[in-house]
Amino acid sequence: KNGTIVRKHELNVSTYGMIVLLLFNDLPSGGSLNFEDVQSRTNIPTNELIRTLQSVAVSPKTRILVKEPMSKDIKPTDRFSFNESFESKFAKIKVLSITSGNKVEGDRERKETEKKNNESRNHNIEAAVVRIMKQRKELSHQQLVSETLTQLASQFKPDVIMIKKRIESLIEREYLERLEDSPVPAYRYLA
Repeated sequence: KNGTIVRKHELNVSTYGMIVLLLFNDLPSGGSLNFEDVQSRTNIPTNELIRTLQSVAVSPKTRILVKEPMSKDIKPTDRFSFNESFESKFAKIKVLSITSGNKVEGDRERKETEKKNNESRNHNIEAAVVRIMKQRKELSHQQLVSETLTQLASQFKPDVIMIKKRIESLIEREYLERLEDSPVPAYRYLA
């Protein structure tokens, strides 16, 4: 209250967050930088810099910088200065990174990647099954599954259900046939 109170906070920020905050360490009291100054001095990619500035200048609990004009969006002309009146009841403050963009896109992209992975895995499983059957001519279901797992172990661990589906698909496409007179489920390779 008499101007001699020193507040110390330990900030836990991302690397980009630290780089940005260090810029303001060297500024004279009341000095400010606009978005373009910050970008030219840090070379942080635009989308990352926007997220970093949102986390240190927009989030209410971690508003270490003051943004003018105050809004959620970050524009090239926005100015930033050190928040002299920053207060927190915590000595240690974790500054959370603002996650990028919309969640929907992320989910859709993840599904796409999953689909591509599954397609390539299906292909690898079929290729392994065909290689094994070409060599062995006839094999029980159990042995075929076990040899397929062994062959693919170095690439990925396929699901047994996935292997079963690939075997079914190869039977439908007449690469394999079921052995009717076998005491256990077994297959024959059809050249």
